[in-house]
Amino acid sequence: MIDIPAMTGIRLRDFPEFVRTTNPEDVMLNICIRETGKAHKGSAIFLNTVDALERDVLDALSTMFHPPVYAIGPLQLLEEKQIPKNSELEFIGLNMWAEDLDCLTWLDKKEPNSVIYVNFGSVVRMTSQELLEFGWGLANSKQNFLWAIRPDLITEAKRDLVERLVRELMVEEKGKMMKAKALEWKRMAEDAVVAPAGSSYLNFDNLVNEVLLSKYETS
Repeated sequence: MIDIPAMTGIRLRDFPEFVRTTNPEDVMLNICIRETGKAHKGSAIFLNTVDALERDVLDALSTMFHPPVYAIGPLQLLEEKQIPKNSELEFIGLNMWAEDLDCLTWLDKKEPNSVIYVNFGSVVRMTSQELLEFGWGLANSKQNFLWAIRPDLITEAKRDLVERLVRELMVEEKGKMMKAKALEWKRMAEDAVVAPAGSSYLNFDNLVNEVLLSKYETS
């Protein structure tokens, strides 16, 4: 166990692979160390999360850093709510890759809650063998899946483990509980970005007025 404020019970294996590395020259590890050190010098720290989801963590961060901390996520939902349709800013997005919407036709033909979505984010990379192993694990689960694979897609995975976890999520009782929790978090995230009282909406407004505009008012 590692003692981290507001994150009791967290284990070393819960951290991303680049944090657990034994290589002091690891690129991602050093980026995190460098950027965390810079956080003390900033005018503000804003995070892509929601007050209601991580209140204890946000309170702990507020005592550790001198700049004020603002939770303004999920940024994609906030952007959708705040940028009017047909605005010149409408095409602002968080995805650096070109979107492929062909999958939507296929998804529309599937029953609700019958497809598992697989996405490793923007950091993880795989060898070709690991990619193949993970793919076989998904296929052996006999469940519908949509897998987003980046063009530049390292994780350790065995097909039997992947198969077991997919079945657990899609078929077993534990998976139903996880889906219910995910829906609860989804509602919390949606409520957070709605004007005029959503927490992320208010925090974003405060960030603009208290940090960005205040510099012009005092100059």
